Amino acid sequence: MRFLGPRRYFGVQNPDVADDLRSWYDESEREFGAGRIRSGESGLPAGENVALIDQLGGEPGYGNWAAFRPPAALALDESHPVSPTLRLADGRPFTFIAATAGYPWVAHGPDAILMFFEPETRTSVFTFDWS
Repeated sequence: MRFLGPRRYFGVQNPDVADDLRSWYDESEREFGAGRIRSGESGLPAGENVALIDQLGGEPGYGNWAAFRPPAALALDESHPVSPTLRLADGRPFTFIAATAGYPWVAHGPDAILMFFEPETRTSVFTFDWS
């Protein structure tokens, strides 16, 4: 497994990270841990009556997940009027696999966690929509 994004994405690992960001990370980690305990007690990964997958396949559509340039290993083809296509830098397209809401997993989670897959290189990409 290799990480294709910028390492600075994980800002909390920077010793000079702002206290408010570190507090937000700590709170999110506590919430995630509490969710793991709840799922262990209930036997359900995200509580009762929660859809684990909101969308399976199809088109991801436009959203703020596509509003920013992806890491250099990737490209975003916005020529399609309905939905952008995520590609490797060499042009190979990813297939949109699924999306799920982030808030069942942590209280301040993203509105959507999107998963893409490129089969030839077996590369998976997760990105987030904070609409």
